[in-house]
Amino acid sequence: MSIKETAITTIEVAAKTVVGAIPYGSILVNVYDAIKGGCLDKRRKKWQTTIEERLSHIEKTLGDIGSNENFATTIIRTTEMAMKTASEEKITYLANAVINSIHINIEEEKMILFLALLDKYTVSHIKTINYFNSPKKFGIDASNYYMGSPKDLLFQTCPELNTPIFDKIFKDLYLDGLVTSDSINSTMTANGMIAKRTSALGDEFLSFIINNTLEQ
Repeated sequence: MSIKETAITTIEVAAKTVVGAIPYGSILVNVYDAIKGGCLDKRRKKWQTTIEERLSHIEKTLGDIGSNENFATTIIRTTEMAMKTASEEKITYLANAVINSIHINIEEEKMILFLALLDKYTVSHIKTINYFNSPKKFGIDASNYYMGSPKDLLFQTCPELNTPIFDKIFKDLYLDGLVTSDSINSTMTANGMIAKRTSALGDEFLSFIINNTLEQ
């Protein structure tokens, strides 16, 4: 059995587990059947296609990853997550984690922590931490600014993050130890506005969910 076949078999088993967890009382029978044959099946096929495509670029044999516990854990957990989202961007991050679990040397406890964070975070959480990992990579030139707040600059650069729930999003990242500042509202110099604000743990989390062969 090839790497792809092994992964797809795992995906099918994990997907069935998720479907089986849906309450199946008399009131929910019709809704359940509609979801199972519609949204969930569509998500499973999309996830399967995504993983097949990504695995096709890996120059490893089944023997190389057959005993890789991190890969096994990641493919099972990310499949469960993939069945719970319709977000294309979230699917991309999940697929990145699957591939990175093969290549990155990471402790199991830390990996499980990162998978739990990936499960609970929205795309906006991930975009925020990716931005503060290195604002300069977004093409920001400090010479264009004199004073301002990091938050204002973030919203100028990524206007889609300017929502009523943003403060909650940033607080989540801070409480989880992924960013070093508890507030980004203060006015400061241009260099302060574009300063890196991710912690070492935040950097590791990003490395686990970003495509390391093509920076996003």
